[in-house]
Amino acid sequence: MRRLLFFMILILFSRIASSQFIKDTYRFNNNFSVSPPDCGPDLIPTIAPGNCNPVFGSGGFFQNETIPYCAIGRPVYHNNMNWGLKYPNTAGTITTTYTIHIYLKNTNWGTHPWVRIIDFSDGLSDAGIYYKNEGAPDRCLEFFPVGLVGPCPYFNNTTWYLLTFTRDGATGMMYVYVNNALFGSYNDAMGRYTSAPGKPVYIYRDDQLVPCEAGEASFAYLSFTNRFSTQSIVDSVYNDICSITNATISSNFTINPYPACQSQIATVNYAGDIPSPGTGYSFNWTWNNATVISGSGMGPYSVSWSTPGLQTISLTVINNTCLSQNADTVQIQVSPPLFSTVSRIICEGDSIEGYTASGTYIDTLTSMAGCDSIRTLNLVVKPKATSAITQTICEGQSFAGYTASGIYHDTFPAANGCDSIRTLALTVIPRVRSAITQSICEGQTFLGYSLTGIYHDTLAAANGCDSIRTLNLTVVQKPTPDLGIDKELCTGDSLLLTPGNYSSYLWQDGSSSEYFVAKQPGIYSVTVTETCGSASDNILITTKDCTPYFPNAFTPNNDGKNDLFKVLNTFDLQNYLLVVYNRWGQKVFETKDPAMGWDGKLKGRIQDGAVFVWYSKFKHNNKDISLKGTVFLIR
Repeated sequence: MRRLLFFMILILFSRIASSQFIKDTYRFNNNFSVSPPDCGPDLIPTIAPGNCNPVFGSGGFFQNETIPYCAIGRPVYHNNMNWGLKYPNTAGTITTTYTIHIYLKNTNWGTHPWVRIIDFSDGLSDAGIYYKNEGAPDRCLEFFPVGLVGPCPYFNNTTWYLLTFTRDGATGMMYVYVNNALFGSYNDAMGRYTSAPGKPVYIYRDDQLVPCEAGEASFAYLSFTNRFSTQSIVDSVYNDICSITNATISSNFTINPYPACQSQIATVNYAGDIPSPGTGYSFNWTWNNATVISGSGMGPYSVSWSTPGLQTISLTVINNTCLSQNADTVQIQVSPPLFSTVSRIICEGDSIEGYTASGTYIDTLTSMAGCDSIRTLNLVVKPKATSAITQTICEGQSFAGYTASGIYHDTFPAANGCDSIRTLALTVIPRVRSAITQSICEGQTFLGYSLTGIYHDTLAAANGCDSIRTLNLTVVQKPTPDLGIDKELCTGDSLLLTPGNYSSYLWQDGSSSEYFVAKQPGIYSVTVTETCGSASDNILITTKDCTPYFPNAFTPNNDGKNDLFKVLNTFDLQNYLLVVYNRWGQKVFETKDPAMGWDGKLKGRIQDGAVFVWYSKFKHNNKDISLKGTVFLIR
């Protein structure tokens, strides 16, 4: 007994006295023991002090809980009401600088406004980290007695959350992450949320001052470290949460390239969760047939294999304090180089793999396995035949498919199976061209043409080739002024009337401008005059109310009616913004385009029928307007 006590004191002194990395990880695989190679104390189910009507038994292990995104069932621990977990903190893992990761799903909020998450006071103080009921079904996060932290309300009792509580002892700042997003921060300069060696930390167990503020949850992963966690560390834990909760990864390592080639240098990297340089741990490698070129400790190593085949590398990680260990083995296929001989016949001018002359070529290529492939190419190049032709034609004719002067090289099959090359020197005599530009009025003709267009006529020329006459004919239409269809004008606005481009204008009020600004309802008319006559048009203008507004409900059922929530009467809207929030304050939609509306989805997922809050601002009739309200999504 004395020897055992001495050994435990020695372990405790060694871990406290050194500055090595301490990590105690619990995965609740039907026990409360730390996962190797960690060597911390067991978790202890502990009932809350006070008369809290305790349930018989601390809780139990659920055997086939499915963790989100992991798609496999695994054991988790579920505490009963008013029971929690005691972390003895023997080695002082949790002092002023620490990180606590908890991967859990809340299942019962209990009957009190507060539910204790973490108690640093050994049950002697009501100060701690809680969920708090603020009148909504979901809960908020509170650093009692300081106040709420982060979005409120937020936490429900159906979702798995990775909660990270990390404190920087140098600054006193404490940060809370939910999954891998920073949820809130708190300046703990007074040290309320710290502990000391031998002073326990309780998870989901309340204090004796105000007892019974407890809830129930399922736990898949719990970790205590004496290091401050940055955003990148939290990202790493969250992104790998499936493998972290379901297996010990302290001995994982990678091989690159994988698979490898004979005599190729590969890099072996430790990929577990022990930080470099691995102080306090031994890394025992078994290389089997691999030759170690360089590397030591946790690596990286440079290795190679002189023989092909399926090769094995193993790593055993040992905690030097308590000799706890775990191991990992990786098998890698090592492939030999490949040899091949290829014979090819090509024609002059062709190439194969960049070669154009007869000969024997030896190349080193990369095989499908990624290894060297030695290929011997025996190449024979056959010559081509050539001929020449000179020819003259008129423009518009063709010879051998060509219609323009030039030198052309054509390739034809030859008797030897290779191409023959024909060179054609072609001269094309151009046509004599003339151009006429003429304008006529609608109903007249010129050279037999009565429509606007470009006409090409072919005539006989002195050089024996055709002469081309081009007529560019413009038929001036009788004026057809167009003021558009009858229109509605917003009260206080004006409308610019333009009948088109003409030589002269006469409006209903006697003015002669090319445009007229209508500011009042009524009938407006214009008479225009052009080279080929005069014509008139009129338009009726009435007024309407154009005040923009938002509906109080919409039905996104794709029936073409009221499917989107958006602004109505969008005339003359500037600097537009519309934002929609759900009842938890989460933004579900935002747009700066008045023509766009919300379709009742969030990131592509259909939202249930509910009341949503909206806010909009814009400029209308040179006035800045801000509006807000609620809209009912009807399913």
